[in-house]
Amino acid sequence: MITTNSGPIITRVFDLPCKSVWKAWTDPDYFMRWWGPKDFTSPFCKLDLRVDGKYLCCMRSKKGQDFWSTGTYNEIVPLKRIVYTDSFADENEAILGSVAHTSKPKRLNNFMLGSLWAKIYPRIVFTPNFGASSIAWRSTCLPNPLPLCETSR
Repeated sequence: MITTNSGPIITRVFDLPCKSVWKAWTDPDYFMRWWGPKDFTSPFCKLDLRVDGKYLCCMRSKKGQDFWSTGTYNEIVPLKRIVYTDSFADENEAILGSVAHTSKPKRLNNFMLGSLWAKIYPRIVFTPNFGASSIAWRSTCLPNPLPLCETSR
């Protein structure tokens, strides 16, 4: 059993009720409005929000390069907590760097996707705060059991 009780914690306070922040994480239409780094868009998001349900999301750079991620929901407590796995993938949900993925890993800002981490285990906790709300995001990473691959350039 993987626990996510270690690793850095990122917190953020929103001047919104917890219900609205929860919706931003659980409704694909809202999720695509904010998911990804600055200047990226999110053209695709499929969320099957239930225990053992899967998701597949895409972030697109200004240059049109797509970065996909996929995972499985491990725990869902409505308006309180989401625990899931997260891996870089291709558009067919094959995890990059895994046996199922046959192409070389991609490079993004000198970070080899799919070579260093097999899975990330995020845990997001939602907390109401007098009409506002906060989230605390903590992740545990497991090293990829496969050897590091050469990256494409």
